[in-house]
Amino acid sequence: MNNYECRTCGKCCRRFTMIAIFKEDVERWINESRNDILEKLKFAGDEKQPIIEAWFNPKTRREYIYCPFLKKKGSDWSCSIHKTKPKMCRDYICRKYKK
Repeated sequence: MNNYECRTCGKCCRRFTMIAIFKEDVERWINESRNDILEKLKFAGDEKQPIIEAWFNPKTRREYIYCPFLKKKGSDWSCSIHKTKPKMCRDYICRKYKK
């Protein structure tokens, strides 16, 4: 991450409609009482091999077009759950803006 500078274009968050959610993400959100995040997940599988998918509208159970936590601010985009965003999002590096 040392050679990366986010340009807040939002392309990474709009690119992925379905992302992998890890058990550590779910456990963190449970501990943080983040029901606003947990309600947008779809659980399947079993305890040994859970399958967790995101992001689903809790009312319709339909998949969101892009991350519901991505917010537009002027010409920039920001993550409204940045401090607790999923591991997949934290680890993602936009190759376009690599220094």
